[in-house]
Amino acid sequence: MSTLGKSLTVLALALGATLIGYLSGQAPRSDAAPAAAPRAFPESTWAQGGTDLEGRPHSFQEYRGKILLINFWATWCPPCQKEGPALQRLEEKLQAHGVQIVGITIDQAANLQTYVDKHPSHYPLWLATPQTARLMASLGNPQGGLPFSVILDRSGQVRKVLLGAINETETENLLSSLAQGQ
Repeated sequence: MSTLGKSLTVLALALGATLIGYLSGQAPRSDAAPAAAPRAFPESTWAQGGTDLEGRPHSFQEYRGKILLINFWATWCPPCQKEGPALQRLEEKLQAHGVQIVGITIDQAANLQTYVDKHPSHYPLWLATPQTARLMASLGNPQGGLPFSVILDRSGQVRKVLLGAINETETENLLSSLAQGQ
């Protein structure tokens, strides 16, 4: 895909997420789209992911067997900015227990670099790919609202889908429970 095509895809995702945020009043809601029951993370989805700031591609496959929290966000999204420090704290507390957080930003590389320069991240931050919108839709977020998080257990079962900013305590409890094998 051309650079123009990639830019237009990111712009479309950004506009869609902005509209969803505006229509929802940007109220953080951790219960907006809960998963009804565990379901398998689609096999084909493990090969998806994003690129880091150096342009290297990454896939979720790198973290198979871990408890994985995938967070879709953007640097211009106020609820996303608000939950960033909570995700950092969760990563620091739970990484030793097999929990991995991955942030996928619906943004341009320059904006992510500026953000990271001000707010260094201990967990991987990837840039969205042209497939990210389809991925978000397949995981339960067809409108592309941000922030959006998906939690997988070690066996690759989707345990929770969250549209809106996470509740740090509830998320920590769920991740800790999964880390203990419950």
